[in-house]
Amino acid sequence: IAMPDLETLKRNSAGMIYPYVAFQLLMPQHARGESFGGVWSADYDLPVNLQAIGPTADLSRKLANRVYEAVLGFAVGHGGGFRPRFGGAVLPIASNDGTVQAYVHPMSFAVRVQLFNN
Repeated sequence: IAMPDLETLKRNSAGMIYPYVAFQLLMPQHARGESFGGVWSADYDLPVNLQAIGPTADLSRKLANRVYEAVLGFAVGHGGGFRPRFGGAVLPIASNDGTVQAYVHPMSFAVRVQLFNN
């Protein structure tokens, strides 16, 4: 995942991190559809994890809301629209001494796809 460690986070002159979104594609997971063509023509869910990371809980949540609105229903070729899987909590990212350095709002979406072996 594209989350740097606390020492490499880009910060402004006040020491607060710049907000950004980390993106992670996971392995396709078998979904409901089956076919006589075997596993290559079956239906799969492609999980996509996103993390809105910001200097405050409020900014992290606002960024996540904008991402959610942009991604929900977005469709891909040979697949369906993105639908939510889980998420919704804002979590602190703390350093070793317990001070909060940033906040993360994890989200997970999935899109139904079919694999092709050409």
